[in-house]
Amino acid sequence: MTQKEQLSHCEKCLNLEQCFPKGLTRNLTEEEKTVYQNKCPDFKLEETEDAEIDAVVDKLEGLMERYGFLKKFTERINTFFAGGVSKQEIVWKNLRETISNYDWSHIDEKENEYGKMQINANLEIDVDKFVKFRYLIDDKYLFCEAHIQADPCDATYWDTFVLANHFNLYNSAVVTIETYRQCVVLRQKIGLWDNIAVEVDAHYRFTKDVYSAFDRLIEKKEHLETICG
Repeated sequence: MTQKEQLSHCEKCLNLEQCFPKGLTRNLTEEEKTVYQNKCPDFKLEETEDAEIDAVVDKLEGLMERYGFLKKFTERINTFFAGGVSKQEIVWKNLRETISNYDWSHIDEKENEYGKMQINANLEIDVDKFVKFRYLIDDKYLFCEAHIQADPCDATYWDTFVLANHFNLYNSAVVTIETYRQCVVLRQKIGLWDNIAVEVDAHYRFTKDVYSAFDRLIEKKEHLETICG
């Protein structure tokens, strides 16, 4: 153990004054160097030091957990760029596989007027009830839309806005009422690094819930309090 290492070692010891009455910074004799070659036999660590060491260990374990997350994240990046395949193409493939598992009457793919890839699909959300879905992808996000036809009468007109706001309080998708098109629109933005299958399926299932709620309000004439309750 060098003198610098020994000084650092002794600064933590409760026997510091007993071992070094002349002060810690004096030069060590050859005999003392031999004593501290490996470890001081009189070294006694204060209990609070043990607690501090445990805290450091906990921090290191937390860093290791973060390292595991970063490792998985890096693996996902490598998957995206493996073989020169773009992340958009991989997301597009996952999207096609996901929506093809639903009951559908029409699905088409195209490049829109802005040069972005787009899928239009009519997906069944209730028995013989289909809703128009649109999926659009750019460099950062996958955009999901669902258009539910709704033509509220005068008695339920304002209730549709209240019901839409009720859903917006608890979900990441945004529900809006487009009166000029007489439809309810659900929009959600999904990051390309997210689990596409899970997020797209969540949007689809949320659309089913919204469709059911508006059908109860407009077609079945149920009270808004019953639906939101």
